[in-house]
Amino acid sequence: MLKADLYALASEERCVTVHMNTIGERMYDLEPDYTLDWRKYFGGQPGLRGHRLKNAANWNKKLLPELRSTLEEIRSAAPCKLVRVRGLARLSAWFAFGFTFSEVAGYTIEVEQQDQHWRTDAAPATDLLVEPYGEAEAVDEDGAVGSGATVACGISVTGDLEQDVRVHLRTVEAGSASRVLFLRPNRQLGRDCLRSAADAVALARGVKEQLRSFVKRSGATRVLLYYFGPLSGACFIGHQLNAVCREVQVMEDQQPGYAPSFLL
Repeated sequence: MLKADLYALASEERCVTVHMNTIGERMYDLEPDYTLDWRKYFGGQPGLRGHRLKNAANWNKKLLPELRSTLEEIRSAAPCKLVRVRGLARLSAWFAFGFTFSEVAGYTIEVEQQDQHWRTDAAPATDLLVEPYGEAEAVDEDGAVGSGATVACGISVTGDLEQDVRVHLRTVEAGSASRVLFLRPNRQLGRDCLRSAADAVALARGVKEQLRSFVKRSGATRVLLYYFGPLSGACFIGHQLNAVCREVQVMEDQQPGYAPSFLL
């Protein structure tokens, strides 16, 4: 993490800018005040890092502490609540960023999506609803139902991830989940499902409402969170994840399969 002079034009709203990279570098519209360059932790080619960490423990041992340290530095150095974040990063990183700079902590996050700047303080779209389209017991390879206080949730936006999640929940490492809930917007899934910041805010709030209700009626203390959608959705959902469950385990798509990433 590198810290530069805080950046804000006199005519603009006071803010800080963070660049977050797990994949590769590119040019952005704003110079960074803080940089989270996590590419060294990931396997893959130098210019295009993959989905897997060289050491899986570093999601929570290295990356999450660096993110929290950045939050503390910003709190002490900058009397502002707008955080503009840019970068090429895996979806798990966007969940963790939104969760760290959360709504309950008073932060507004701005991301770059579809060549636009989307903010978490946008008014939610009234025509986008998050709907459950399946809830069932989670079974392992032997057909046994998982037990304990862990549940799973799959969120489909760009495409339908139901089958992939069901397959993963049958594996040994994910077999502890007792139930699974599938959520999606009331629109055709695809790259254009979310069209604005208002849509992303509506998605995040709808997911929180549905997920919190599911966790409560299941008596769960841990939820496995699967997601197929744009970075804005991941960041905005993370921004809303407080008071949902005692533990939220974000699952990173490994192409193929999934693996645990951040534990929030």
